Amino acid sequence: MKFTPSQKLASELTGNSLTVSAAAGSGKTAVLVARVVSRLCGKEKQCSADRLLILTYTNAAAAQMRRRIAGALRDKLSENPDSDYIRRQLLLLPAAKICTIHAACFDLIRQNFDKLGLDPRFSIAEETRLELM
Repeated sequence: MKFTPSQKLASELTGNSLTVSAAAGSGKTAVLVARVVSRLCGKEKQCSADRLLILTYTNAAAAQMRRRIAGALRDKLSENPDSDYIRRQLLLLPAAKICTIHAACFDLIRQNFDKLGLDPRFSIAEETRLELM
């Protein structure tokens, strides 16, 4: 994919965090995949796949992001078949936190229930149960 100047800038920015906000079909996923692969496999190898945190709005978007990153890493590996580093990133990718904002928040609450004064058996109420309450 050929990026627009704005997309190219977003994919090449340095730093640890980036928010991409744009309309549907505008290339957000492609830009983020390029950025992630650059961070994982670029000259400075600034990140390890198991340290990624990528938040989306839907489970489908999270799954697509994971698939595209894996595909891009496989492409990189085919270009560099002797690279143990890229192979390792592919193996670590399943440990990356690529999920919805809701799932990330739920995990954070679950990991810190005691600090929040919550019962460790807490759960998210079903929509029908909330209506009854």
